[in-house]
Amino acid sequence: MAGAGGMIRVMHERCDLEASEVDRFGDTTWVLKASNVPCEMVPLDSSEQTQRGVAVTTTYQWVTRSTLIPNVQTNWRIIWRGRDFNVVGHVEDYYLRGRLQHRQAVVKFIQG
Repeated sequence: MAGAGGMIRVMHERCDLEASEVDRFGDTTWVLKASNVPCEMVPLDSSEQTQRGVAVTTTYQWVTRSTLIPNVQTNWRIIWRGRDFNVVGHVEDYYLRGRLQHRQAVVKFIQG
């Protein structure tokens, strides 16, 4: 997955990538949830350092400019062990009494 915030490379299949809190500016906070999984987040901005480590209870979070459209499926790609994985996602809007309360993006892995 490439975006303004960075690219995620996952070195193990036991992981869960999700996006949450698509804010009113269109930015998405991406969260990689992993359990004992070696992974790294590679920022596209060269002024930032690559984060590496074994995620135990840690989640990696970063923000990227989103072009997601609510209720429309969107595709991303990530790299895992040199192989492409398609990341299929969509945005869900939650309304209360006709007003938008929460927006989240949900993604899942599909091996390419």
